Amino acid sequence: MNKTRAFIFGILALLFVAVPALAQQDGWDSKSRYNHYYDADNMVYLTGEITNIDRNHKPLPDMEPGFAVTVKTDDGKEHLVEIGPVWFTQFYKAKWDVGVGDRVDVRGSEVTINGKNRVMAVWGRKGSNEMTIRAHNGSPVWDLQVEPF
Repeated sequence: MNKTRAFIFGILALLFVAVPALAQQDGWDSKSRYNHYYDADNMVYLTGEITNIDRNHKPLPDMEPGFAVTVKTDDGKEHLVEIGPVWFTQFYKAKWDVGVGDRVDVRGSEVTINGKNRVMAVWGRKGSNEMTIRAHNGSPVWDLQVEPF
């Protein structure tokens, strides 16, 4: 029993070290240049249909690829929704398994980067599946910031 607990503790400790290290190298972490665009005062709520999926999306040229979708809302407008780094979205693919034609609800921060409007996703829902992507302050869930005791 003690070996099992030690193993579980070891895996958890590795996750708390490895996941933030991955996020800091790919440009998607909370302290990145990209994340500084997040604006909690400019939140939007979108309901619509996915018209495009991009699993190689780079919000900024020096970032690692991420997952983004285009959502066409009922008023006919299309919105680019940036969800997160590929490694994160693959890990949670069952929660965010979407395809072209799916109806979704998305909440996020509407921003303009290099003259292009986009939504930095905070939360998304397809049917009964929901996924939280960012905290209200913009910190992404993959960027674990563990505070010392």
